[in-house]
Amino acid sequence: MKSMKSKLFDNQLIRKIFFKNLSEKISSIKLLVFDIDGVLTDGKILIEENGNVSKSFNVKDGLAIKLLLKEGIEVVFLSGSDSNSINLRAKQLGVKKCITGAKNKLNELKNIQLEIGFNKEETAYVGDDLNDLIVKENVSLLISPIDGHSEMKKKSDFILSSKGGEGVVSEIARMILKLNGRLNYYSKCGWIDNNDA
Repeated sequence: MKSMKSKLFDNQLIRKIFFKNLSEKISSIKLLVFDIDGVLTDGKILIEENGNVSKSFNVKDGLAIKLLLKEGIEVVFLSGSDSNSINLRAKQLGVKKCITGAKNKLNELKNIQLEIGFNKEETAYVGDDLNDLIVKENVSLLISPIDGHSEMKKKSDFILSSKGGEGVVSEIARMILKLNGRLNYYSKCGWIDNNDA
């Protein structure tokens, strides 16, 4: 039996309206805020015997972040984890704003928007779990990886086809670059810069 959402998308007009609205929202994004664990990583952590904690980041997402920054889109890391590897990754990629150990992500997001000067309509947030839901009313788009928590996916405006740590940023960057008419440029010219991402 088809869900109500599936039945709605059987109607071509409703599909066109939905995707036109989504495209307009994606094109307006100037601030992209990313949770880390389960979004830029697969959510797994490696704890060594000496107590050091390691996270695994995707190199394709690294290049995608560099492309977004080059195109003038502000990228921010916002994590409840206080792992130093997040700060190191942000520095490596040129992400200027990186908040770790966040207890209330909505308050942190509001402060970021105020400090950088972007409003709700210009902001997208990518998260995967219950502690990310709090930001929904203060962003234009709430985005989840396909393996996000069921409640997160239910309340998201868009669900990606990528799993956390497996090209989430790369998928979003392709959409933004395509809608803003820049994907062809990078498809033809490639990336001309160092890629230690």
